[in-house]
Amino acid sequence: MDGIETTRRIRQLVGPDVTIIIMTAYDWASIETEAKMAGVNLLMTKPLFKASLCSTFEKIYNQKER
Repeated sequence: MDGIETTRRIRQLVGPDVTIIIMTAYDWASIETEAKMAGVNLLMTKPLFKASLCSTFEKIYNQKER
């Protein structure tokens, strides 16, 4: 099972209120549309840096505030 299928199954279990982030070491541009349709909120690339993690959490927080 890949990350997109995992997302679909998690989304079915938890509903729309849980934020799902996929982390990948690869260029995610080719899967972005499918991932969003599966329920992914954000995609991040590895290696993970403090600045990118903080930026992602800010994006999540700002989306939840709307």
